[in-house]
Amino acid sequence: MTKQRSKAIRPLLRGILIERFNYTCSYCKRTSTAYDAGPDGKPWQIDHIIAKTAGGTDELSNLTLSCAGCN
Repeated sequence: MTKQRSKAIRPLLRGILIERFNYTCSYCKRTSTAYDAGPDGKPWQIDHIIAKTAGGTDELSNLTLSCAGCN
């Protein structure tokens, strides 16, 4: 049995989240001024508050922004 990968978060939704969280990691609260990179220089990560394996969805209310180190 192969592990099924979830679909990538759409670029528009990613942009909405980056702006919604004001370029700030919701866990460590570090900020970045770059649209395409978090405070650690790596791409922003979109994290599910409730994991998809636990029934979470890709709805905006279930997504948060994090730096690569926190995710």
